[in-house]
Amino acid sequence: MKSSKPQFVGKKVRLGDIVKIEKASMPSGNNVWVLNLDAVEKGTGKVIVKNRMKADSAGTSTVAFTADAVLYSKLRPNLNKVVVADEPGLATSEMLPLIVNPEVLDRRYFAYLLRSNSFVNLAVSSTAGSKMPRMNKKTLLNAVFPIPSLELQHQRIDLLSSIEKARTKAELLIQQLDTLVKSRFIEMFGDLKQGYSCSSCRLGSISRIGSSRRVFRNELLSEGIPFYRGTEIAALSMGSETSPSLFISKERYDELVAITGKPEVGDLLLPSICPDGQIWRVDTGKPFYFKDGRVLWIHPNREIVDSIFLRHALSILFQMSFSDIASGTTVVPEGLRT
Repeated sequence: MKSSKPQFVGKKVRLGDIVKIEKASMPSGNNVWVLNLDAVEKGTGKVIVKNRMKADSAGTSTVAFTADAVLYSKLRPNLNKVVVADEPGLATSEMLPLIVNPEVLDRRYFAYLLRSNSFVNLAVSSTAGSKMPRMNKKTLLNAVFPIPSLELQHQRIDLLSSIEKARTKAELLIQQLDTLVKSRFIEMFGDLKQGYSCSSCRLGSISRIGSSRRVFRNELLSEGIPFYRGTEIAALSMGSETSPSLFISKERYDELVAITGKPEVGDLLLPSICPDGQIWRVDTGKPFYFKDGRVLWIHPNREIVDSIFLRHALSILFQMSFSDIASGTTVVPEGLRT
């Protein structure tokens, strides 16, 4: 990797000339950071949780990285998982440990480049494998980007960081508004755990409760009709944008909905494990299907109950009493049984 700054600055540069894939020496110790893909927030690179364990317990499908690495997930690049490391550790072998030439490229700016729409589109278009699509390493190293001066990179990093902080504040405000809605709900209708200020009934008497038909692993594709699991449903319930990573064919979708029907706008979908009251009120007429067993489907009788009211009522009930109304490892709330 060359280090002659004038050769690259202000020009379009092949990433392989200023970036290298470099595995570190395997760490030792009892408190090593082990990074798996499910611990990375898509699109932002935020590490949701830092799992730690003995280095020799992490398994063989891992790669060591240093504190100055940028970790890029080559698996399902549409999920856009890029992490700027802040300490050494081990990552799943699906992540590439990338080291930049610091005389030319700030690694935080490099992470923004990898998360850009242009690179994500390039990565997705070059994947191989329909069920577990992966990007080829050569595609990354041969990608070409204009590289501004480090001073300009730092200015852009500051701007993008301020935007991220504003987004975080907005998300906090949404959470606070959600708390306010719950408080007003209790004021109007009573504490659902202590009693009701209006008449009550079994959920099964005012709605149809069920799930979907089984979709087998060999039916999942890299494109087609979106297939949502509990994780995607939970994200949608929070108003987050989600990019589905699994799909089924249009033909299989038509077969399934002919048997089960399909969720309508206003129906409620919730992960079977939802202690935080994560319930998505369907807000789209676009076709999608969802995982059986892990997602419950509630179709309210619109002549009796408003689905917005029902969503808030169930969300509050789950948050207050989930441990009392749930059973089993894949949780089926007792209160939802007909």
